[in-house]
Amino acid sequence: MEIGPLLALLAALSFAANLVSVRRGIILGGKSSTATAVSVFTGALLYLLILPITGDYKLLGSVSWQAIALLAIAGIINFCLSRYLFFSCVRLIGANRATAIGRTDIIFAAFFGIVFFQETLTTTLVLGSLGIMLGATLVNLVKEEGVYKFQTGGAILALISSLCGATSSLLVKSAMKDVSSPYLATAISYGAAAMVWVIILAVNKQQRMDALTLNRRSLVMFMLTGVFAMTGHLFRYSALARSPVSVIQPLMGTVVLFTFFLSFLLNRKIDVFNWRILTGTVMVIISIFLIFI
Repeated sequence: MEIGPLLALLAALSFAANLVSVRRGIILGGKSSTATAVSVFTGALLYLLILPITGDYKLLGSVSWQAIALLAIAGIINFCLSRYLFFSCVRLIGANRATAIGRTDIIFAAFFGIVFFQETLTTTLVLGSLGIMLGATLVNLVKEEGVYKFQTGGAILALISSLCGATSSLLVKSAMKDVSSPYLATAISYGAAAMVWVIILAVNKQQRMDALTLNRRSLVMFMLTGVFAMTGHLFRYSALARSPVSVIQPLMGTVVLFTFFLSFLLNRKIDVFNWRILTGTVMVIISIFLIFI
């Protein structure tokens, strides 16, 4: 049995646990910005421990400054901006809805691939993209006084977050032509994001006070968020190193299903569950498989 698909499923499970943890941490009293800062610092510290073990830090001298700059910018966009927006979305509409809408990053990534890398526009890509959009719309409908309404605020945050994530992936793809180690590349991105948060905490008194007065239970949840996000990236990179993208990416899409089940097990009283979310979640997964298989 190939280990790549198993690693992809473990990555999806880790990212789902990441979202369930941040949802609980925010409900316990933490803020989206504090969750982002704690998770970034946790991930950066863990990578500082990993690089000496793998020995990949020795490769830093062979990486061009252009690649380092691209990875740093990608890290700031993804781990600071995109993560903050997505955590804010989780706070507003719950992990289940946010995760399904967040899969629109695949559509943005496909668009960038066509525009910048001359990738082919196929019928399955169009149909899969439409399926993802329909599924994302379905999970975000709420029934008020007998009328279905679309939750605009949370959806906009998720879409902007997805756009930022896809932009970050575009930069990483360009940088990885010059970087042989995905661990080193991710560490550079995390390091840049951590430095941005150091500056934010230094100049913004309110952010600093939010971090210093964070209750212990939220702190633990946000640290777990960082751990799960970091392990998710490790599993994802390891899976991509062993199996084709066409195999790994659909399996990564199961994060929406893992999020649904973990939320049901752990956050049943603080998240949203109904037939629209389940149907939309399944629709998103099927659409992802349609695009990549």
